[in-house]
Parts: sequence; C-alpha cells; structure tokens
Amino acid sequence: MLTILNILGFIAWPLTGLTMQTVDGFAIDLRGGPRGGNLLGRNETSFNQRSGQDFLDRETSGRTSGVVGQLPRGQLYTEEGSKAPLNVTSGNMLPDDATIPIFLAPQADSPFVAKRVFGLLISYNCTVVKSASEFTILNKRQNVTDFRNRDLGRNGILYPATEDDSGPSIVTLLRTNQTGLRQPYLNASMEVGTSIPWSNFSYSTRFRYGGYTEMDEIPGINEPVLMEVALWQQRPSSVLTARGYVNVTVRGVEKNELVGLRGLYSDQAAVGCRCFASSDVGFADVDGVKSSYSNFTSTIPKLRGGNVVEYITPLRFEHGVVNRAVSARYWTLNTITLSQGIIGRIDLFTDWYYNLLTSTGFFWREQRNTETGEFFLGSVIQAEDLRATLLRLHHSYALQLMYDGTIDTSLSWSNPNITLATPARVLVPGVVPPEVVLAMLAAWAFGIMVLAALYQFRRRWTEKLNTFNMFMLGLGMGGVVNVAPGDLVRGTKKKLESLPGTIGDLNLGGQVGVIGLTRGPGTVARRNKRY
Repeated sequence: MLTILNILGFIAWPLTGLTMQTVDGFAIDLRGGPRGGNLLGRNETSFNQRSGQDFLDRETSGRTSGVVGQLPRGQLYTEEGSKAPLNVTSGNMLPDDATIPIFLAPQADSPFVAKRVFGLLISYNCTVVKSASEFTILNKRQNVTDFRNRDLGRNGILYPATEDDSGPSIVTLLRTNQTGLRQPYLNASMEVGTSIPWSNFSYSTRFRYGGYTEMDEIPGINEPVLMEVALWQQRPSSVLTARGYVNVTVRGVEKNELVGLRGLYSDQAAVGCRCFASSDVGFADVDGVKSSYSNFTSTIPKLRGGNVVEYITPLRFEHGVVNRAVSARYWTLNTITLSQGIIGRIDLFTDWYYNLLTSTGFFWREQRNTETGEFFLGSVIQAEDLRATLLRLHHSYALQLMYDGTIDTSLSWSNPNITLATPARVLVPGVVPPEVVLAMLAAWAFGIMVLAALYQFRRRWTEKLNTFNMFMLGLGMGGVVNVAPGDLVRGTKKKLESLPGTIGDLNLGGQVGVIGLTRGPGTVARRNKRY
C-alpha cells in the first residue's frame, strides 16, 4: 500500500510542471506603465455622427468581402468570470454565439486597462428553425395577395396590409428569375418578421440607416429583439445559355426543411432561422490583459459640439440588423462609363438574394458551370448556410457601428487615460489539467496520513530490521521453520526465502511472550502481555 501511494506521488510531482506553460503575452504595470495611446473606433461624440448612405455602402461591401468578424486589433471583452475562450495574444473574432454580452471598445495596438471607456455592448444568437411551429411572429403571416405594395419596384418588397403600425412587423421579399448580372438562376422568396413595431421599423430611407427616433424608448441589453426569417427557394432543372436551355443538377433542401410551409410559394421549399439581438451603448472599465469589462453604465451618445446633424437617428445594433436584412436595397457604382460615353454615378437596387449568397463563402463554394461555361448554383441555400449568413450580418453591422469596418490606423484618435500593456512571457494553463494532478496529490497525501495514523503509535519490536536484528529474532524459530541460525548469516537463498515475513509472538498461549519471526494471523503483540 505504501509503495502504491509513493508511486502515485512520484508520478504526480513531475506532472505539476505540465499544468503551466509560458507563452508570448502581455503584462501591465498599473503603477508605472506607459500611459496614453491611440485608439481606433468610435467614441461618445462620434458614434451617431456619420453619413447614412456611406454607412450602408460600407456595411454591404464588408459583409460580402469575406472578412467580416475580424476585430481591428482582436480585442474583445466579456463579463468578469466568463469562461469564454478569449485569446489576448493572437486576437479574437466575433463569436457566433454571444448569448453572454460582449463589449466592443476602441482598439489599441496592444491590450490596455482603463476606467470609463465608451463602447458598444451587444448580445446575439441565431438558431435553425426545424419546424414552422417554432415561429412566433411569422406564424401570423398573411397570404401575399393580402399585402399592399408600397415600394415593390425592382426590389420585390411587399409590406403587410395592416393599419396597426404598433405591432410586430412582417416584410416579404420576392425575387424573380431574371437574366443579367449576378444571375444564380434561382427563384426565391423571403419573409422577415421582427418584434420591432412597424411604425419604427419602417423608419429608414435611402439616406437614413436603421435606427430609433428621438421619441422612441430605446431598449437595453436585457430587452432582446426577435428576428424570424423564412426563406423559400425553387430548384431549377435548367439554365438559359447562348445555345438555349441546358439541363443542370441543383441540390434542394437536404435538412431541416419546413414542411409546414411547403407550397406557399410555387415549387419552393422553405428553411428558417430565429435570431435574438440586443445592445446598449455606454461606459465600462476594461482590462485588456484579462479580456474583461465591468461596471457598465448606459448613456445616450452626444453629437460633437451638440449640433444636430440631418438624417441622424440614434443607432442601435438590434434595430439595424433587422433593417439590413430587408432594406439593403441600394448598391452604388461610381465612375461607370455609359454607352453614350458619359461618366457618372448610378444607384442600382441591390439584389437581396445575391447578398445572402455572397455574405458567406456559399456562393463561390457552390458555383458550377455548364459545358459552355455559363455559371449556375449547384445547391440552394441550406438552413445552416442561412444561419451563417444571418450571423455574418450581425458581425458586419456591429463592426460598422463601432469601427466603421476598417483597420485603418490613420483614423485613430488619442486617449491619454489608458494604460498600455507591454509584451512579456506569461504563464498560461498547460497540457495537463491541474485537477488531475490535484487529485493524484490529494490521494497520495490522504493515504500517507491514514497510514501514519494507523501505524505511528503502535508498539515496535525494533528500530531497524537489519541483519543483526533478523539474527536475534530468528534464534527462537527452530520449532517453526527448518532454518539454522547460521543460514541467516550465510544467506542460503532458498532457506531465507522460506522465512516468515512478520515479527510477532512465538508463544501466543504463554503468559510471557517470545518475540520472533512468525507466520500466519493472530501473532501480533498485545499491550497487556509481557515479553
């Protein structure tokens, strides 16, 4: 037993060194570290002060460029004590699941610690809908024939025929299979339902990004906005080429089809997602070395100089995400040479379905071509692809709100109230979980203590079991084993191996015991007996 415990201890001690390792990181000196630095990102006076059209153009461009989700310097903050796997050294991407709020603050070249830093607090999460019964807003949808056309145009956007502008909003987008630029050869229809009231949700124009009016009571981080999306798509069997129609093979919905919504649009199968999003703006204490924030207090951003800028509305993350899902209608092309040779600027309506396709790598991954080189999509958008697209929309809008979607250091501004960290070698968890080593050392220590408590206070026959004591204890063994005393000294191997292994009483029945080498149970000494 003692051997097993010692082996356990000897194994555990070296493993303690594997519970930690040193890596390149950052250390900070709050008493004498470097103060002040340049930050990239919006502050309190500039958060609501920007052009609506430029904001929308940058968001669309960023979302379809394939780099959305990358923070300018990789600095992300969560609540203190959160177990989110953040990496201070290599930086972080915006997570796909931000059920626990994350704080987006201006970014520096290295982590920093500061009090009262302005930033955007956001929370979001998107899940695939596996049954139409999971919808709570779109289950109140109306037939398309009951909708009135307020702004159909080339967008194919229909609005609900309801006079109750204070209730949840449902917007239907229709797309016909048109030839021309960016032709994916798929008919599609999409319905977006949101808990934002219609009167507020429709408050966005070509020059005004989605936001709240000054009269609105803006929700906070604990008041999530629900967005439900149902996407119908038709799987074509052929595409139109220069030689006429050519047969193609396009995969339909392979998983999580909403069977209850099948047939609502001709020959189109449906998939769906539900997203929750909330936000707030304000100040918080940040610790870049721990990637945590604390003491968040909400505020209303003020414009620089107190001036009111035309077309400016209070920006919020959850409102803008829903607006962008249905109102990303304008696509600006600059310096286009027209057929008449005139150079000018043309505003084209954005194909909302093309935006869905290109928001992730789905469009390029699923692109196929015919024998003559015409391109077509090899699959409709699957449910998981729709979820990835909606998450990309959340990422893109958050980065635009806080950082204008850029990593350009020329847009930095100086903040004298931050303490920057410096590169250093720091300790981080190793390859062996410390709980494993702790359990081994605890078992070793507990076992040793139990053995000590059991045997420390027992009477001992001799201080050491050396050769001399073996000789003395073996003198009285003549009647027990056939070993002569001389064999103990000469060490005859077989005879020595036949010796008993315990020391005990050779005269159990007598009043005076005899100490010697014994074999078998019941030979231990008794305190009330003389020897």
